[in-house]
Amino acid sequence: MEPLPPLPLLFAKAITDMGFDLDLNFQIAYATRLFYHEFYEKHLDSAICKDFLTGNVGLSPKAVHLALDENSGGKYGCQRTSKELLRTCRDQLRPWKKILGRHVAASAPEILKLALVIYSLHKGSKYLIEDTWNSWQ
Repeated sequence: MEPLPPLPLLFAKAITDMGFDLDLNFQIAYATRLFYHEFYEKHLDSAICKDFLTGNVGLSPKAVHLALDENSGGKYGCQRTSKELLRTCRDQLRPWKKILGRHVAASAPEILKLALVIYSLHKGSKYLIEDTWNSWQ
């Protein structure tokens, strides 16, 4: 039997193939954590925070805007649900379903979270996923 790619990798590949930007997801999460832990408590002006996060930290202006925008609430998550991912990855998941049965579907939300944590980088997430995916082929 051929080794199976890890489930988080399958999910990461599927969501990037659907157009989800893991780089942006990582930067928004980082900017949100940094802002609320470092700047919010000190009551600094959001314009100063935006300048710092883009200029000094090197985050993209889009990520900083989404992280600090009051209307978005700092939320930018994977728009795909785990059920949609299960349908999308149906063919690649067949060997896993033979091994784990219904536990794949039950664990899908946690697997998606793992995929977002493991394969999200500041820059180059898509290349990491492609390289890792190609190593399993």
